[in-house]
Amino acid sequence: MKKICIFQILTGLVFFAIVAFLGYSSHRISMYIQNQMDETSNVKMEWLDIQKKRKYILREICSKYNMSASTFEKTLSSQLFVDHRYKFIYCEVPKVGCTNWKRIMLQLTMNLTREPGDFERETVHASSLLKKLSIYSLEKQQSLLQNYTKIMFTRNPEERLVSAYRDKFLHNNGYYSNTIGSYIRHKYRKKDNDTSNITFEEFIKFVLGENKNDIHWRPMFMLCHPCSIHYDFIGEFSSLKKEADYILRYLGVPETVTYPNFKTHSNESRTFIKITEAFMSNITIKEKDEIHQKYEIDFLMFNYTFH
Repeated sequence: MKKICIFQILTGLVFFAIVAFLGYSSHRISMYIQNQMDETSNVKMEWLDIQKKRKYILREICSKYNMSASTFEKTLSSQLFVDHRYKFIYCEVPKVGCTNWKRIMLQLTMNLTREPGDFERETVHASSLLKKLSIYSLEKQQSLLQNYTKIMFTRNPEERLVSAYRDKFLHNNGYYSNTIGSYIRHKYRKKDNDTSNITFEEFIKFVLGENKNDIHWRPMFMLCHPCSIHYDFIGEFSSLKKEADYILRYLGVPETVTYPNFKTHSNESRTFIKITEAFMSNITIKEKDEIHQKYEIDFLMFNYTFH
């Protein structure tokens, strides 16, 4: 009987020790989760502060250069895409992750169980499922702009220019590498029979010398009209995935849907500052100054440094 009593006491002590340990562990887990939530909350608050600063700088430049808010009413941008399910409008800026943004929009439109990788690049850009703002009546457009969340992403203008060159002229790209490439060769080369790839220097001469602003290198402010459209979110390419995912959560998109990291030429490094500087070092100081002038509003409005 005495042995049974001792056994029961020991069993009880062990039980309470386990309960105490589990309670402590549970407390630690709860504290860890709370700390993670606080950390995430702080990061998001910092990001929202960055958003405020970006919009403040943008408004200052719009005001300084007297960029009329009425411009958009006359020439509605064809770069704006509408998602009615989550009530947002996205401005497409080529070479700033727009293909993956369109993949997300197709995923939201068709079926959330589909993967962004299911949509090929050519399919994405040609899909009739993506609705442009310009298909609606002027009255409807104004209503959507007032009531939907508006999003645009920006990129350092020099990086964007180098990225456009690498994508369009260093690969067999049909219209650009052949049609535009032939025009550049004929105009800027002494030998017409030289069919080698367009050089970056030739590309820059073309961009600066022609009065044709292809959307892949047209200044961003001309594509998205940020002085006329008051964007709720202005994202930045260097932190594209993180910022895009914040925006998707804000819109109420399920957490299973995240911004993809697909790249058309997956065997190549992305065009960031080092690659950009290497290409820019091949052009003249005069050409660099002309690039700065051409993209001056983009540099100022979106707070980029000219290298």
